[in-house]
Amino acid sequence: MLDNFIKGISMLGDVPAAMKKAASELPGALEKAANDLPRGLQKAAEDLPKGVSAFVNEGFIEPMQEDLDTLRDQS
Repeated sequence: MLDNFIKGISMLGDVPAAMKKAASELPGALEKAANDLPRGLQKAAEDLPKGVSAFVNEGFIEPMQEDLDTLRDQS
């Protein structure tokens, strides 16, 4: 059973080297993500009022205006 496990690991390639490489790249990737987060949050905060305005207009105001127009036309 141990032989099969060792053969299976060796078929995957040099797993310890790949793990070591991934571990060495992780701090840089985390730093980049941390640096990009404030910009992403800033952009989301800037876009939020536009999104809320569009949601309110398209979801509530425009349908109500259409209903009012329909009621006026029926009078």
